[in-house]
Amino acid sequence: MNTKERLLAYLKYKGIKKAAFEKIAGLSNGFVDKMGDNTRSAKLEAISNSFPDLNINWLRTGEGSMIVGQEVKFNNPPGNSDEVSRLLSLLEASHETIRKRDEQIDRLITLLEKETERTEFINKVAV
Repeated sequence: MNTKERLLAYLKYKGIKKAAFEKIAGLSNGFVDKMGDNTRSAKLEAISNSFPDLNINWLRTGEGSMIVGQEVKFNNPPGNSDEVSRLLSLLEASHETIRKRDEQIDRLITLLEKETERTEFINKVAV
């Protein structure tokens, strides 16, 4: 996969339309379609700032996980105290809570985008 294909995979995974992605990241219309493996660092930085869960190293190279933190596994080596086990469990639960909230935020962004499009359409028809 090349950079563009990886970005399209991310958009599909997140359920984000190309135009919405470009708008959120402050990129020009059609940026995704024109994107190549030599995408400028400033553009990647804009993407990273707008979509912090996207692993930019993965986007550039295909190495690692698509989603930041997805590769994190908490192991409890033998000999650790009960307190360490309890803290690891809390950390794992917190990670899951954050993941669910990220999904919820993405759904809300999609709803806002649809509502904005609907409002813009109504305003055009009303004029």
